[in-house]
Amino acid sequence: MEDNKKILRVSGPDGMVRIYLCASDTFTDIFEKIEKNYKNLPSLYRLYFDPKNQIEIQNSDQKHQFTNGDLIYLTYNQPPNKNIISYDVDTLVEKNLGIINRQKTEKCNHNDNSKCIHCDSIEIIDHEYMKTIDPPPKHVSFHVFIRRKLRGVNKYY
Repeated sequence: MEDNKKILRVSGPDGMVRIYLCASDTFTDIFEKIEKNYKNLPSLYRLYFDPKNQIEIQNSDQKHQFTNGDLIYLTYNQPPNKNIISYDVDTLVEKNLGIINRQKTEKCNHNDNSKCIHCDSIEIIDHEYMKTIDPPPKHVSFHVFIRRKLRGVNKYY
């Protein structure tokens, strides 16, 4: 990076974007660079110097006074257009509850309509079961990891 270029960080609802500024750039140039680099940006947005959105940055031909690494904040009222693409694998894994069904064994002393500890279904996210497998698994899938994290939060996991 050249000596006269500075990095300006723009924090918005969809994440942070870095833009490079020259010493001769104006606020109009900054707005144009943000529109070019920030994906899914609606037409009406505002820039602020502070995170509480009290001091607004006006679009003008005045030169900026930013130093290298300064952070400005972007807000907008309408949510950006998001086309969320879900892969077929993700929908298939979400339908699967992560349960291994076991059949009745010779250790079971009950009817066909009940279950005991030997034939009860096992959850893949169960830590105790994972410790009993020989050899123990080295890795778990991302979906199992998420289900472990959400286990107490979401009733389906």
